[in-house]
Amino acid sequence: MPGVTTAELWRGARQGASRAASAWPVWVWWLVFVAGWVIQSLGVGLRQVVLGDVYRGTDLSPFTPQDVVDLVRVGSIAGVGAAILVGAAPLALFVMWRVTAGLSPTRPLVAPARPDV
Repeated sequence: MPGVTTAELWRGARQGASRAASAWPVWVWWLVFVAGWVIQSLGVGLRQVVLGDVYRGTDLSPFTPQDVVDLVRVGSIAGVGAAILVGAAPLALFVMWRVTAGLSPTRPLVAPARPDV
């Protein structure tokens, strides 16, 4: 819903634009954000699985070299997701800057026409 809501704000801030006005920057931001979140969550979950396998059945057994390699691999997945999320931040700032630039205190916000009316 954040993508849909932000796209409606984007269209509403563009006073002269039609209902079909493109909100592609909003969708680029939203897709990058969701992709980063999913990849980071996958990496964190895999790291927990690997840590569970290392410690299962023993009292804090020492890591083997293969355990360290596995942790680095799954940790790098989480790192890629975090990097994508960092890339989504400037996109979000751009979208919010454009929305607020379209809103003026002297001009009232006009909601776009509903498609079912």
